[in-house]
Amino acid sequence: MSWTAVNPISIGDATKKVDFDKLWENADFLYTLLNDGTFTDHGLLVGSGSSPITALAEGASGSFLIPSTGADPSWVSGQLPFPATQNASSDANTLDDYEEGSYTLTITPATSGTVTLDSSFDILGYTKTGRVVHIQGLIIIDSVSSPVGDLRLSLPFVAASLSERGDFSAGTIASGDLNYNADYVTATVNEADTYFAIRGVTDNAAWNILEGPALAGGELIFIQLTYFTD
Repeated sequence: MSWTAVNPISIGDATKKVDFDKLWENADFLYTLLNDGTFTDHGLLVGSGSSPITALAEGASGSFLIPSTGADPSWVSGQLPFPATQNASSDANTLDDYEEGSYTLTITPATSGTVTLDSSFDILGYTKTGRVVHIQGLIIIDSVSSPVGDLRLSLPFVAASLSERGDFSAGTIASGDLNYNADYVTATVNEADTYFAIRGVTDNAAWNILEGPALAGGELIFIQLTYFTD
């Protein structure tokens, strides 16, 4: 590669025009810049024309462009920003999303009827790191109207579809009010589902998904669950 123009090069706060075909002649200048600890700016800036360009800038998708014109990106000490809309990567070793939020949980009987939650106790918090989603919180059942079928509790993100059963997950349910005939209950997520179920578990017996009659109104249910999304 050959550079014919005389271009500015900046390291930190210092800038000097350098003919890249004769960069070796400027070795003393580069050595001085790299060993000067007084710079308040950051990075190695290489450009063309009469002024340097910014070597690092934040793109509209949340990615970083090297090099790019424009002002230095805004960095806050101890923070790593991600875009509001995920810029998904197919690379298994790339972290492409982080999000903290909350969502309004709903419960839908699989066959018929309705379940209404107390509007002051129907929101769960979540944290999404890459494909891992963690949800937690407390919900209170306000009332029910002839619920029939499996109880389906909504998720903030659709569950993943992985090989074999690598997409299944189980979490914690704590409640002293649920009506169930089992030793204890747990939350479970299956492949590609938009909801999780509550299953009753009995020693040396098949487990069963809780259905509409498990609720009568007034139940307090603590939830903690971690699962994969795509």
